[in-house]
Amino acid sequence: MPQVYWFDVEAADIVGDYEKDYENILRGMESMAGGDLVFDQIHIDYSQVDWEEGRGEMTLTFTCNGRPCEILLKVLDDWLDVSMLDKLNAIIEALPGYTGRKIFGCSDMGQEVFLFYQDAFWAQEFEEKTGIQLGP
Repeated sequence: MPQVYWFDVEAADIVGDYEKDYENILRGMESMAGGDLVFDQIHIDYSQVDWEEGRGEMTLTFTCNGRPCEILLKVLDDWLDVSMLDKLNAIIEALPGYTGRKIFGCSDMGQEVFLFYQDAFWAQEFEEKTGIQLGP
């Protein structure tokens, strides 16, 4: 089971490729969750996006462990909306049988984000040993 998932916050292609980027993030989290999380029916509604201006909002819909979920995301040119991670944590924490594990992340202070699916005790120990601050 993977211990870390990495991604670049710059989208691969501004027009229409967001779905693959966000699906890859969900699949990365799923692979780290060891069966705790299953994401299906992933779709993005782009109807509120102005591609020429690189602005607008899109709605990411999916199921998490069979429960319908929806996350509103901002379009900022070709940058992914990392607020998705906080919103995804809220979904995870509301699941029946929540295990105490959630998404923690850090950045290289550039374009890369590193994600972990762990509990708060692990995150505290990681911070103490490495000096790297993790965000929920």
